[in-house]
Amino acid sequence: MSRQRILKWLVHWAFPSVVLLGSLAYAMLHVRDVSFLSGTIGNLLATLIGVLVGVPIALEIESARTGQEMSESESRDRATERDTLEVLLGEVLGNLGRMQLRRELTGSVPIEPLMNSRWRAITAAGMLRYIRSPQILAALSDAYRLTELIDDFENRVRGAVWGINVQYPDGETAATKILATVTQFHEPARITIGATATLIQARVAQLDGIIPALNGRVHR
Repeated sequence: MSRQRILKWLVHWAFPSVVLLGSLAYAMLHVRDVSFLSGTIGNLLATLIGVLVGVPIALEIESARTGQEMSESESRDRATERDTLEVLLGEVLGNLGRMQLRRELTGSVPIEPLMNSRWRAITAAGMLRYIRSPQILAALSDAYRLTELIDDFENRVRGAVWGINVQYPDGETAATKILATVTQFHEPARITIGATATLIQARVAQLDGIIPALNGRVHR
């Protein structure tokens, strides 16, 4: 039994019962006292009525107020989750397009790098706590891990091309070797990023149905 249910039981039944039984016992001890009977019984009945009727009503009002506050908080949290996912979805879809471009290009690195600024900002702000789905959080983590890995390798390629591009005995340069390494991650990254985008889109659609229902409960 939950703590709230125990509290309700105590307020509805236990406390009134104790008051009633105690009052009856006290009345029995003074039953022959005329002044007691004339002055106290009325006050006793009024007190009992107040306890038996007023306290349960007050408890129900408090319960309704608490429930409304919880609904308002839940509605705000889910709206924040939706906004956070929408911001990340834009960046994830952008990276998906950039991965498609890398798939078509061979032997070179696109000028426009992969993006992770939104992910870093949202992570730094602690906004990931609003995302309820562990599956989405895991997918985002995997997608951005591959994104940052590819970005790091591509920066090395650029550094080699613009700096000292060592040529090896087999005729390949440092840039081409690094590029060959990073290319191995292109397809796994494209698949992972695409799957992440699908998960986010499904959750956003789900929240589009949940949030109005929560708002309806709040304003009911």
